[in-house]
Amino acid sequence: WKKLDAVNVLPVGLNISDSDSMGIGGLVVRNGIIADVDSVIEKATVNVAGNIAVTANGTQQLTASADATAKSSGGSMTGTGTSLAVGGSIVTNTVEGGAEAHVLTSDLTTTNHGNVSVSATNSGTIEATNATAITSGSQAIGVTMAFNTVGHESQNVLFNTLNALIKTNLGDAPGANATAFIRDTPVSSAGDVTVT
Repeated sequence: WKKLDAVNVLPVGLNISDSDSMGIGGLVVRNGIIADVDSVIEKATVNVAGNIAVTANGTQQLTASADATAKSSGGSMTGTGTSLAVGGSIVTNTVEGGAEAHVLTSDLTTTNHGNVSVSATNSGTIEATNATAITSGSQAIGVTMAFNTVGHESQNVLFNTLNALIKTNLGDAPGANATAFIRDTPVSSAGDVTVT
């Protein structure tokens, strides 16, 4: 025999009380890469029977994933009670970097058809996934914001949001360039001289 009272008079899993429930979840993530590459000949005398090459190649790659979940399951079999799920994610991904190759205040000489080349390249990529799942038996509110910038210094969330909403032009990005130069340097080359 089993005593029946207010706790066990109904079968398990059936609920007649209001059973309000609330699930809240949030995620704020910031990922960033800052990388500079320099290749330099400075205050040097270089005399070779071949090629002189000053090369700087910069590559920045950011792969990021963010998943936010909020879930609420409340209420009763009579339909009363409140079930509310609120959640969201704010993700900022930034890639900054530059490459510089230069010859400064030096003396370069090549023989035997030797070439002189000074070159710099730079690239940056972001591959980002931002997912938000909000589940509720009644009301669900979700917000997802993602700010991805390549070559620009990231701002705070407020300024990032304003930039996204009014589509402002961020302009030239300091530190996101590839620069190559020869300055204050006599060059005597038996072959080609290239600055790229």
